[in-house]
Amino acid sequence: MTFKLHHDLRKAFDRLLYANSCKLAASVFDPMSVCMAENLGFEVAILGGSVASLQMLGALDISLMSLSELAEQACRVGREAQIPVIADADHGYGNALNVMRTVVELQNAGVAALTLEDTHLPAQYNERSPVLITFEETVKKIHAARAARSDDALTIIARTNAVITFLNECVARTAAYQKAGADAICFVCIALKLIGASIGDMLF
Repeated sequence: MTFKLHHDLRKAFDRLLYANSCKLAASVFDPMSVCMAENLGFEVAILGGSVASLQMLGALDISLMSLSELAEQACRVGREAQIPVIADADHGYGNALNVMRTVVELQNAGVAALTLEDTHLPAQYNERSPVLITFEETVKKIHAARAARSDDALTIIARTNAVITFLNECVARTAAYQKAGADAICFVCIALKLIGASIGDMLF
C-alpha cells in the first residue's frame, strides 16, 4: 500500500475522532482479520498488544513481544487494511528515544494511530495494579512521538491508567498530555460513566 493511501486512512481516522458519535473498533491481529472487520462494516480497527502477542508468540500480554515483532505484524495488517488501524505501542518500548523509533516503525507499517501509555513496563513480579511513570516522563515521550512522525496525520493517543489514582491526579495528567500535544486521550479502567463525565467537566 502506498504512502498516499496510508495518509488517506489517517485522515479518515481523524474525521472519525472528531465525529459526534462513538465507534467500536474491531480487534484485529493479522491481514485476514482486518479484511473481515471491513467486510463486517467496521470503520476502524485496533491491533492490541494482547492479541498481537498471542498471534506472534502464543504468549500473554506481559511485555515479551519486541518492537520489531509488533512492527512486523502491523506491516502485514497495514498492507491489507482499507480501514484505519490503531496500534497499541505500549510504553513506546523504552524512553523518549525508543519512542521515536517506535513511531517511525509503526508509521512505516501504515497504522493510522498509535497509543502510548504512562505505565511502567514490564511489570514487576506479583504487581497487582499498574505502576505509573511520572507525568513529566510521559510528556517527554509525547514530545518525542510528535517530533518523530513525518506524517502529521498520524494520530498520537496518550493512554493513561491514572484513573486508578485520585481524580485530581488523573485530570492533571490529562491536561499535561493535552498541552504536550497528544491528539487524543485514552482512559483505561473507567468503570463508571460518571467518572468520565467528571474528568470532562474538570478539564473543560
